[in-house]
Amino acid sequence: MSKRLGVMAAALVLAAACGSGDDEAPDALHLAPSQTSAGTVAAPEVPPPCDPSALELAPGTTPEGAVAIIVLTNAGDHECEVDVSESSIADPTMERDAWLAPAGEAELTLVDASPGCAAPTSTTVELVVNGVDVVVPFEVGPACELSIVAIVPR
Repeated sequence: MSKRLGVMAAALVLAAACGSGDDEAPDALHLAPSQTSAGTVAAPEVPPPCDPSALELAPGTTPEGAVAIIVLTNAGDHECEVDVSESSIADPTMERDAWLAPAGEAELTLVDASPGCAAPTSTTVELVVNGVDVVVPFEVGPACELSIVAIVPR
């Protein structure tokens, strides 16, 4: 019986600590100023998206474990951002963009997401760069299911 009394006493203490349930929700008068106003940190300066027509695509040296490396070169005259986040083959865990200075390069690493399948084929790569469909001008492979796993500035 004493165990039951102990549990009841703990429940009463917990109820008292939490309030009666009739307490009003806190209002803006009880919040810290940082909780009621917009942030005061200015957004960072970022380069504009690259014009996909100003990007040059070329095959790179493929390391072991990869199917292909695609080298992106900024042929424009200002720094810009390359974003491949809307590409259907982009791995959801990768960093999906890179900033490129004029003449700057980045490498896209492609792997086979289904290694060991019965009939790998050479593959045309279709990317979405900054919201624009881009077809890579060369084939890669063989692969069964291509996946972009990295974009790394050189």
